[in-house]
Amino acid sequence: MKKVTVVGGGFSGLVTAYYLSREGFAVDLHEASHRLGGLLGSERTKNGLVETAANGFINCDDLEDLFKDLGLEPLKPQAHAKKRFIYRDGLKRWPLKFFESLGLATKFLFKLFLAKKSLRPTNQETIFNWGLRNLSPSATDYLLGPGLQGIYAGDIRRMSAELVLGPLFQGGKKKKYRGTVSLANGMGDFVMSLVQKLSTQGVKIHLNSKYKVESLSEPHVVAVSASAVPSVIEKVAPQAAAELQKIEVLPVLSVTVFYKEAPKKIEGFGALFPADQGFKVLGVLSPTYIFANRGPEYSETWIFGGTHSPEMLLKSESELREIILAERAKILGSSAEIKDIHIYPWPKALPHYTLAHQEILKNLHLPQNLYLAGNYLGVIGLSKILSRSKELASQMKRTHS
Repeated sequence: MKKVTVVGGGFSGLVTAYYLSREGFAVDLHEASHRLGGLLGSERTKNGLVETAANGFINCDDLEDLFKDLGLEPLKPQAHAKKRFIYRDGLKRWPLKFFESLGLATKFLFKLFLAKKSLRPTNQETIFNWGLRNLSPSATDYLLGPGLQGIYAGDIRRMSAELVLGPLFQGGKKKKYRGTVSLANGMGDFVMSLVQKLSTQGVKIHLNSKYKVESLSEPHVVAVSASAVPSVIEKVAPQAAAELQKIEVLPVLSVTVFYKEAPKKIEGFGALFPADQGFKVLGVLSPTYIFANRGPEYSETWIFGGTHSPEMLLKSESELREIILAERAKILGSSAEIKDIHIYPWPKALPHYTLAHQEILKNLHLPQNLYLAGNYLGVIGLSKILSRSKELASQMKRTHS
C-alpha cells in the first residue's frame, strides 16, 4: 500500500485519514497535542451536556454515509429548533419592517428573474457591498450580516463576496444540505467513534508529535490550523508557507451557562445579534431546545469573539458572568442567576475570509506530494470540510495509484 502521512488530528485530519485509508492508503496520523478532535468535544456535567465548540453538523449524504459506517444514529433537532431569532430592538423571527421587506422582495425578485447574472459577486467585492447592490441596507444589516457573522465571525465590510457567496452561483451538481444533526452523547461521541474506526482501518496514530514535513518522497496531507501550517511546511514549500503566514485568524469564545432558577428562555434554536444593536455577543444557542438529551437543566451557549469582540477572550470568569447576565437582561428583560459556567477559549479558531484571504488562495502553489486540508481553503463548516476531504482522498487515489 502507498503510504500517506497526515499531519493534524483535528476534524479535518481525522476525516481525511478516514477517507485515505478507505481508498487503500497506509496512513500515519500525527497530532501535536495529547488528544484528537481539535475544537470538537463534549463534557457531560451534572446539569447537562456541554459542547466545547460546534453543537452539530449540517446533514448531507456524505455525513449520513459516514454515520452509517461508524454505526452512529444521527440525532435530529426537536420541533422547537425551527424557531430562530435575530435581535432588532427585541428578539424577532423576521427583523425587517413591512416596507423594508417589500423593498427587499421587489428588488431581489426582479434580479432573480430578470437580471440573474448581476447577482454574481464581482471581483474584489465585499459581502457588504454585494448586499447593498443586490438586497438593501436593512437586509444587509439585519439578515446577511448577522447570518454570516454567526458562521464566519468576520466583518462583512472586509469579507470577500466571491469567496463566501461565489459557490452559490457555480454550475454543476450541488450537494444538498438539510438541517442540523448531532449525537445523543454529543460531538465528542463522533470523535471517539471515528478514532476507533481509524484504528480498525490500520491508521497509525501518533500523539504529542511535533511532526514537520522534511521530505516529499511520499504524499503528505497537512491538516492543521491556518496559523500552524507555515511552520509545518516551511522546509519543503517556503513560498507557500510565506503566503499562508499572511492569513488572518479570528478568535472565538464559547461559554455554556446553566441557571439556578428557570429563567425566561430563548425558546428556539438561538439568536443572532446585528453589529449595531450594542451587544458583545455574536450569537446565543439554546442546546436544550435544539436537541433532546441535553439537560436536565436549561442551558445557553454564548458565542463571543471574531472581529466584533476579540477582547472577550481576555475576560475573567467573573467578568464573563457579569457581561452575560447584563446582556441577557437586555435581551429577555428578566434577571437570572448563574448556577454553572463552562468556558472554552479558542484564540485561533477561524480564518477571516477577507479580500486579502481570497488573493492568498489564488496565489497558493504547492509542490508535488503536498496537500492541504482545513477550514481556510474556501469552505467553512464541518460537513463541507468532510465532503472536501472525501474528494481530496479520491483525487490522491487517482494521482498515486
